Amino acid sequence: MVEQTQPQKPTTFFVAVDGSDASDDAFSYCRKDIMKTKRDYPEGQAFLHPELYPCDDLVVGTIANHKKESYLPYNMKADYLQERYEAKVVEIGKHGRFASREFNEEEKKTTKELIWELAEFEKSDIIVVGNHGRKGPRKDETVCGTLVQYLALNNKFPVLIVKDYRPRTVKPDGCLRWGICYDGSAKSKKAFGIVLNTMKQCDKLAVIHVKEDKKG
Repeated sequence: MVEQTQPQKPTTFFVAVDGSDASDDAFSYCRKDIMKTKRDYPEGQAFLHPELYPCDDLVVGTIANHKKESYLPYNMKADYLQERYEAKVVEIGKHGRFASREFNEEEKKTTKELIWELAEFEKSDIIVVGNHGRKGPRKDETVCGTLVQYLALNNKFPVLIVKDYRPRTVKPDGCLRWGICYDGSAKSKKAFGIVLNTMKQCDKLAVIHVKEDKKG
C-alpha cells in the first residue's frame, strides 16, 4: 500500500497510438485509471489550489505516413486517428492534447525513433504503450511488438507497457498491479518515483531486480 502525505508534482503521460486495440487500451487505461484529474481531489480544490492539487497532462501522439498508408484500414489511418483522439482529449480540457509528426524518408529515421523525438518535444515524463501493434498480439504472450521492444530497450525515459487492460471498475478489489524493473540507475529511480506518484493507495507493486551471476 502506498501512502502519500501531500500531492506530488503533475506527470505528463505520452500515449503512442497506431489504431490497434492495444494502443486504444493504453489510452483508456491512462485516461481512466492512471492520470490524476480534478475528480481525484476534494471538490473544487484542484481549481482553487492547483499548486497543492495538480492535475496530470495527457498527450496522445502518432507518427503519420500519408504516402504509405493506403493499405491500412480506415481506423488506422493518420487523419482518422487525429480526429478520433482530438475528440477524446477535448474532454480533459487544457490538460489533454493530440500531437503528430509526419514521417519523412529524407530524415533517415525510423518510426520508432520519431516516437521518442515527439514524446521528448512534448516534454513527456513517461510513454504509455500497449503490448503489441497493428499486427496484433504474438502467439507467445510474453513477447511484445517490435515498437514496444525498441522503446523498452532504448529508453530515454520511463516506458509503461499495458499488458492486460481491465479497468478498476471490473476488478473485485478495485486495485491495479504494477511491475517495475529496477537496477539502481537514475532512469530506474525516476521510473520508481513516477510509479509511486501515480499509484492509488490500494494498488500493489512488484519491484523486479535481476542480479547477474558473475562467477559463470
